[in-house]
Amino acid sequence: MARGYKRRNYFINQELQGKMIFWVFLLSILGVAFFTLIFGLLSSEHLTISYTDQQFRVGATPSVLIKELFQANWLFIILGGGVISVLMLFVSHAFAGPLYRFETVFKGLRQRDLNQHIHLRTKDVGRSLANDINEFSSLFSADVKSLQDLSALLEKNLRQDQLDDARQAMGKIDEILSRYKLKIEG
Repeated sequence: MARGYKRRNYFINQELQGKMIFWVFLLSILGVAFFTLIFGLLSSEHLTISYTDQQFRVGATPSVLIKELFQANWLFIILGGGVISVLMLFVSHAFAGPLYRFETVFKGLRQRDLNQHIHLRTKDVGRSLANDINEFSSLFSADVKSLQDLSALLEKNLRQDQLDDARQAMGKIDEILSRYKLKIEG
């Protein structure tokens, strides 16, 4: 099934995704080291015989097996770390993408462009927050449009000396503005 969307950028937020990949990789390595240590402690009183280069070696089980494990599987350990990193890159898209979209929309809102809308994919994190922001933006846009219309009506009424109609328009403006709680600085 062909997708209509082709990913252009794998690193949406390089700093955030890089830190996540690093920490997941580090935690996976620490997890392997922890379980290796547990294995070593549980088998510390046992001996193991190994055969390497036509020689028999006898040694403590933890040291012999861990040495053999890393000598035989170092490539798989590195490939496993790479696979974990790539998987984490794609998993991180579920929240790095929405963060990028939130930042983009807020930049537009700071420039007083109320025609901003956050579009998220179905599997993205933050859908309820995006819906709340979109709803607020729509309500605020509707109120600003109403204020613009009432301002034009007020100006028209004042030019025509229709003071009663102008007072009604001012009352509606005050009603719209009273819906908002303002942060008063100073």
